[in-house]
Amino acid sequence: MATRTSSTLKELQRLSLDKPNRREAARQARTPALPPATHSESKATKCGFALYPPDLARIGAIRDYMQMRGHRISSSVAVRLALRSVALDPAMDKLLVEMRSEDGRGKW
Repeated sequence: MATRTSSTLKELQRLSLDKPNRREAARQARTPALPPATHSESKATKCGFALYPPDLARIGAIRDYMQMRGHRISSSVAVRLALRSVALDPAMDKLLVEMRSEDGRGKW
């Protein structure tokens, strides 16, 4: 008896897999397509860049400082924190000159 039941179930399953799921197809057709996310709506944009040992040391110092204040952060968060806390002023010119000499390349 079990053999006949299992073979019948297998046959029904085979037949049902051959038929399209019309309810699912109709539901998907009604779902409106979402517009692509704009930059302001996206969560984050990945970017890659090279960091020199002094930069990595600074990231480590930022992470250590935040750890002492009770916040465990990743290197990525440390970079974002540094970017958002920097003052935009003429002192950046001096830093740029230092970075260029550290880099050693002619063009930037």
